[in-house]
Amino acid sequence: MAKYTAIHHYLEYLTNEFELEFCINDFTGLLLSDPDVTAVLQPYMIHKNPFCLYVKSNKTLYKKCYKMRDKILEKSEKVKGPFYGMCYCGLEEYVIPIICADHVVGVIYAGLFCTREDKAAERIKAVSERYNMNISLILDKFALVIRQNKYDHKFMSNILGILAEYISHIYTGLLITNKSLPKANLKNRPEINYILSHAIEFIKQNYYAQISAKDIAYFCHCSVSTLSHIFKKTVKMSIKSYINKLRMEHAKQLLIQTDKSISEIAVKVGFNDPNYFSNTFSKLNGMSPTSFKNTYISSIK
Repeated sequence: MAKYTAIHHYLEYLTNEFELEFCINDFTGLLLSDPDVTAVLQPYMIHKNPFCLYVKSNKTLYKKCYKMRDKILEKSEKVKGPFYGMCYCGLEEYVIPIICADHVVGVIYAGLFCTREDKAAERIKAVSERYNMNISLILDKFALVIRQNKYDHKFMSNILGILAEYISHIYTGLLITNKSLPKANLKNRPEINYILSHAIEFIKQNYYAQISAKDIAYFCHCSVSTLSHIFKKTVKMSIKSYINKLRMEHAKQLLIQTDKSISEIAVKVGFNDPNYFSNTFSKLNGMSPTSFKNTYISSIK
C-alpha cells in the first residue's frame, strides 16, 4: 500500500477540502487484481451514501445502477473528457473518464450536488412511486447527502483530472504485469467487483451486529453461494473470516484506546461470548487480547 500513498492522501484531501464524495468505476476489473491498489481504492468503488444505499435496497434499482455504467461508458468514449449530469434519482455529479492506452478504462464520479431542485424532486417522486419506496424517507436521505456546488466546471475538471491521471498511471503500472488491457465491455462482464464492494460496505457498517452471509447476500441481491465464491476467489478468505478479521481490527483499537473490559469489547465488535472472542483474537493475532494490550502499553513507556 505504501507505493500508493500519494493517491490515498490526494483522495483524502479532495474529500475533506471540497466536501466531495467519490465513486470510481473500473470497467476492466484490473484495479482490484492488485491487493495494494484494492486496499486504497476499495472504499471508493461504489456510491455508499445513505441515499444511494437506500435506493439500491430495491433489487431492480440495484441492477439499474449497475447498468447505468453502460451509458456512462458510451458517453465517456464519445467525449473523452469531463462532463456533468444528473442520475435517474436526481443526484448531480461530475464524471471524469480515466483513459489508459487510448481506452476509457474507468470513470470517477464526484458530487453529490443538487442545482435543479424541481427536476430532482420530480425524478425522486417518479422512482418512489414506480418502485413503491417511502417518499418521505427517500427525500430525507436525499437532503442528508447533497452538497452545495460552489465550484465552477473548469476548476473541478482540473483537480479531478489530476486524480484521473493518478489512476491512469496505476493502470499503466498494472499493465506491465498483466501484459494486455482487458477490453472495456460491460455487457458480458460479471458483476463481481460491484457485488464485492457492496458486501464489504455492508460488513463495515454492521460488523458489530450478528450478521450472516445470508444477510450480506440479501443486501447485495445475490445468492449466498455466489457471494461465498466471490470472497474465496477475490479476497482469498471466507465471508466469516473476513468479518472476524474486521472485528479484530476494531477490537485492537478499543484495546489500545479505551479502558473497556474484554467482555465489553467483545460485545462492541459483535461477539456475545467473551471466551469465543478471546479465542478468535488469539488465533488471528498470536496472543490474547490482554497480552496485546499489555504489549502495546509496554512499547509506549
